[in-house]
Amino acid sequence: MPESNDLQPEESGGLLVERTVVRQPLGELVAAQLLEEIVRGAITPGDLLPTEKELAERAGVSRLTLREATGILRQKGVIEIRRGQGTYVRPKSDWSPLDPLILGAHAGGRADQLSSMENLIEARRVVEVGVAQLAARRRTNTDINRMRKSLAQMREAGSNVDQFVEGDLAFHAALLQAVGNPVVAALFAPIGELLEKDRRSTSQLAADRSMAVRAHQSILDAVIEGDAEAARDAMADHLLQTEAGMRRARRRGDEGPRRGARGR
Repeated sequence: MPESNDLQPEESGGLLVERTVVRQPLGELVAAQLLEEIVRGAITPGDLLPTEKELAERAGVSRLTLREATGILRQKGVIEIRRGQGTYVRPKSDWSPLDPLILGAHAGGRADQLSSMENLIEARRVVEVGVAQLAARRRTNTDINRMRKSLAQMREAGSNVDQFVEGDLAFHAALLQAVGNPVVAALFAPIGELLEKDRRSTSQLAADRSMAVRAHQSILDAVIEGDAEAARDAMADHLLQTEAGMRRARRRGDEGPRRGARGR
């Protein structure tokens, strides 16, 4: 089993797309692999898991790494150890519903990926449109400066997708902070990891990054003016653009690299 998932440069629409190298602990990768088997139905709720030795051999990892992986799944409510009996899969109703690993596993197939994407955008609309509206009413100069700094990082990133996504995430974090409601922040926190993955996929092309910068500028302008309705509308428009970008990224992934194609 690979110890990292390396994303290398690829061609898309005739353009060389910079992709980010993302490294993930081996235990988490094994946990994700086992969880995907459960979600696919290869192992179902109520089933007894194979022995630790068998699972480790199947995954090609040490038993220590396998224990780390099963420990992760136990923490998320996916499996339980019954003393003297073994390890069993728990009912899906017992799983942590908003955990990024579990949400990601449910998006394993292409049809599920589309459904997951739509659910994620829907959740963002419910939370982030309201966040932008409240931020415009409650922001302080410190909040505005944080947003300006984050937007500047996005502008200055150039082709550095890591830097761009970092600035993007920081901008939305600053919006949440401007609201000053820890309950809202806690509700949104669990899907942060999935948002990072999707922001990376929708930030690969320069044209999409430029569009995102303009959208964030519109949100910031409305927040600075204290115009709650304009901030709400700007965020809603941004999420529409994001949804379109996610669909394009999914299509690029399905089609694979195409040589000799003309750029958009």
